[in-house]
Amino acid sequence: MINSHKFLKSVLDTVTQHIAVIDGDGQIVYVNKSWITFGQSNSCCIDIKWEMINYLNECDKAASNGDEFGTKAAEGIRDVINGTRDSFYFEYPCHSPYEKRWFMMRVKPFKLGETDFYVICT
Repeated sequence: MINSHKFLKSVLDTVTQHIAVIDGDGQIVYVNKSWITFGQSNSCCIDIKWEMINYLNECDKAASNGDEFGTKAAEGIRDVINGTRDSFYFEYPCHSPYEKRWFMMRVKPFKLGETDFYVICT
């Protein structure tokens, strides 16, 4: 029989969208392979241990450095966590030295047992 955890992880790792799951505090509890690969190929200071990172804190750090997109992302994610929005969609630039890139962030909640989680896809 298929181990459902391994099966689901394998499926998510084949998806080209960057997927992260956070808890209600913003702590990353899962990222797929595309998320990791994108970070590594774009000189992200976080290498592989994304699960040790608080995504909301990272957005707040970007905002404190003048990044208005970090501010908007953090506000939208917090709105979903607080239940003032059912979902959050946000288009933002993520240009590289070689090309102009735009991403669409989507945040949706889900519940597993009694615990709330939030999927972030870009």
